[in-house]
Amino acid sequence: MGIERILASSEYDFTLQSVDYIEECIVKFQHNNLGNFVMGLSGTNGRVRRARLQDMLIGMAGRKNIDWKRMRLFLIDERYGSTNEDDSNAHLVRVALIKRLHKANIAFPEEYLLAPDTSLVPVEACAAEYKDRLVALLDQEHGPHLVTLGLAADGSVCSVFPEWYQEVPERWKAATSKNVNVLCTETSHFEVPRRLCVNLRLIRKSEQIMVFLGEGTDEAWSNVKQAYDAERFGQKPPKRARTLEAEQMMLSADGFMMVQARGARSKPVEPPP
Repeated sequence: MGIERILASSEYDFTLQSVDYIEECIVKFQHNNLGNFVMGLSGTNGRVRRARLQDMLIGMAGRKNIDWKRMRLFLIDERYGSTNEDDSNAHLVRVALIKRLHKANIAFPEEYLLAPDTSLVPVEACAAEYKDRLVALLDQEHGPHLVTLGLAADGSVCSVFPEWYQEVPERWKAATSKNVNVLCTETSHFEVPRRLCVNLRLIRKSEQIMVFLGEGTDEAWSNVKQAYDAERFGQKPPKRARTLEAEQMMLSADGFMMVQARGARSKPVEPPP
C-alpha cells in the first residue's frame, strides 16, 4: 500500500472514512494471518479533536466484521499527573470503545488494552514499566500493525513536541533512537503538561500508519509526500543523510494514510488554562 490522503467533506464523513480504513486493515489481517492485530492509539489535544477521536472509537465498536478476540490495543501516548479522568487517553478508550463493546455483549478483557500505570512515581518509573510491557506485547505479536497519530502544524507528532526536544538536543536523539522506548515529554501549549509517549522508532515499525492532519498542516503533508515518493521510487539517500527532520518522521512506512476533515469549522474553543 502506498501513501494516500483522504479529504472528508464533513465531520460525519471524516469519522466514517477513518473507521472504514481501520476496519479494512484489521479484517484483511485477521483473514490472512494468525495471531492478534496490534493497534496503537494516540490521544489528541483540545476538546474538538478529542471529540473526533471519541466518535472514531464509537464507530469502531459498531463494526461487526472485526474479531475483537484477536485485537490488542496500546496507547501511543498518555497524559501524566492529572486528577481528572477525562484527561486520560486510557479512560477515553475505555468509555468510547470498550464500554460499548461490553454493552453489545462482546468480550474485551481489560488486559487487551495496554496503557501506562500513571499511579507509578516518578514519571520515569512509569515510562520504564510501560516500555517493558509494551516491548513484550510487540515481540509476541510481531506488531504493531496499525498506529493512529496526529500531525500538528508545528511538527508535533502525538506527544513528541518540538518545544520539548528543541530545548535539549539529546531529546531528539532519544526520540529517534533505533531502540523502542517510552519518552517522558512536556508541553506548555496543551492541557496536562507532562506526557508519556512512545518514540518514533516504534511508530516506524508499524505496518500501517494513519495520520490525522490538523489545520495548517498542508505544508507538512507536502513534505511527507515528497519525501515518501523520493525514497520509495527513487534512489535511497546516502546513509549520512538519513537523519530525519520532524515533518519526515514516517516516510519509510509502507502503509501511510492521511485523513483530514474539511468543511464547516467547529466553533472556537477557549484554550486550556
